[in-house]
Amino acid sequence: MFFLATGFLVDLKVLAETLLHHATLVAAIVGGLVLAKFLAARAAGALFKIKRDEVLLMWGLTLPQVAATLAAATVAYRAMSPEGTTLIDEKMLNTVVVLVIATSILGPVLTRRFGARISA
Repeated sequence: MFFLATGFLVDLKVLAETLLHHATLVAAIVGGLVLAKFLAARAAGALFKIKRDEVLLMWGLTLPQVAATLAAATVAYRAMSPEGTTLIDEKMLNTVVVLVIATSILGPVLTRRFGARISA
C-alpha cells in the first residue's frame, strides 16, 4: 500500500522534466550512493580481509535503497516548514524515486553476477 500511495505522489510530467533538466542532480545522487556503498563494502572487505568477489557481492546486496529511503522522502515531501513550504520539492522527490528504481534494478543484477562467481 505504501508504494502505491507514494506512486500517486509522483507526477510523470515533473519526473520527465527532472530527468531532462536536472540530469546532473539525478546522476550525482544516484552515482554518489552507488560509489559510497561500494567504498563501504571495500572498506569492510579490507578490514575483515574478505575476498574481492565477496566484497562485490556485499556491495550488490547492500545497494538497493527502497522502503526507508522512500518513506523518508515521502515524509519530507508532505511535511511543511513554518513558512508553508515542503521540506523537499517535487524535483528531489522524483530524484529519490529514480534512485529507488535504479538501485532496485542494479542491486539484484550485481548480486546475481557476483554471487555466481562465488558459488562456481
